[in-house]
Amino acid sequence: MSEDRAHTIGMLASVIFWSLFAIRYVAVMTNFGRVLRYRAIKPTEQPAFNSYDCSVIIPISDLGNPNLETIIRSILQNNVYALYLVTVGPGRLYRLNNFVSALRTEFPDALIHVGAKARANKRQQLAYAIREIPTNITVLADDGVFWPQNFLEKCLAPFEDARVGGVSVNKRVSRQALGFSWESFRSFLAHVYFQNIEYKNMAVANLKNHTINVVDGQTAFYRTEILNERDFLHSFLTEDFFFHKCGPFHAGDDSFITRWLVKTDWKIVFQSTGEDCIRIPLRDNKTSVEHLERRLRNNYRSHLKSYDAFFVASFALTPIARNDMGMLGILIAIHLFTKLVKIVPVFTRNPKDIVFLPALFFADYAFGLLKFKAVLDLADTHWYPDQFYEANHAQNDNGDLPWSWGHRRVRAW
Repeated sequence: MSEDRAHTIGMLASVIFWSLFAIRYVAVMTNFGRVLRYRAIKPTEQPAFNSYDCSVIIPISDLGNPNLETIIRSILQNNVYALYLVTVGPGRLYRLNNFVSALRTEFPDALIHVGAKARANKRQQLAYAIREIPTNITVLADDGVFWPQNFLEKCLAPFEDARVGGVSVNKRVSRQALGFSWESFRSFLAHVYFQNIEYKNMAVANLKNHTINVVDGQTAFYRTEILNERDFLHSFLTEDFFFHKCGPFHAGDDSFITRWLVKTDWKIVFQSTGEDCIRIPLRDNKTSVEHLERRLRNNYRSHLKSYDAFFVASFALTPIARNDMGMLGILIAIHLFTKLVKIVPVFTRNPKDIVFLPALFFADYAFGLLKFKAVLDLADTHWYPDQFYEANHAQNDNGDLPWSWGHRRVRAW
């Protein structure tokens, strides 16, 4: 390559790099300022909604989950009007109904309904229960989240604004392993993951378009009137991808609902409840990776654009990358700052996690490989754990199984 041509390529790469640099890091600093200004909405003295206006839907994927009873109890202790548990197949329906019999006695003021679909399909399971909701607010939750007591008061505060259609909340990982161990490092990575999501949502929470990154489905609040619309349910159950070649989707419900709220001009609010937030047990290695892959596939299908790779490639061709080591050091320092500023709360809550910081950057590269794998698996639209494989291939229909309805006990005074 001639010297003149190399110089021209270097100058062009510099223009591209500095343009992308300006866009990226001006946005980073702007978001940082927004996070500092973020304030959660405070409950009013006479709220329009209370816990009795809430019905909760949980698709049950694992009846063998040792935390399942504690998780369900934590939700019922918040005095919700009704709880809809939707599993897969008649056998699991029978087992789940027996499982909640003691809880029905313990919580006589709550309606605990148990239903099932013939096949594992999260969207079908959710829609099956959505059609039955009698309350103004519907809460979609996972079977792996713990609710703190008196949780709903703060979460319902944004609905005082009649234009708010959805509310997302912050979350933490239930930390059990401490010290310098593999389990502790995995807990740290999970903390970083959720802190990044919280940071992004806080950064855009007060924008005029009132949207967020995504209303996370692990616990999300919606106006029932939105979810019960015929057009919504039809689109929710039939969404596909790549010119109708892939789909309909079984998962990705949270991404779809977020886009639907934006499309139909409903406001979305991120409500930080501080440390009184939902807690998520640390999954095993295999389940954690599968969850991340599903999340990444949903993100790519929703946002088919990214300039990170182009950003790195353009930098590699600039004169700075080859000659100016001082400027290179400054750029690396800026990059590290923008990475770490998002996760400072992780270290303030657990200062000893600082020992994992060097490994975090290696994990970031491993996460990049997972992103690449997610791109290769974009056509995978299914959602079901391994224990549902046999049921999904044995059944030839998506039929509904009869509900086992809970009944509110009449107290004898």
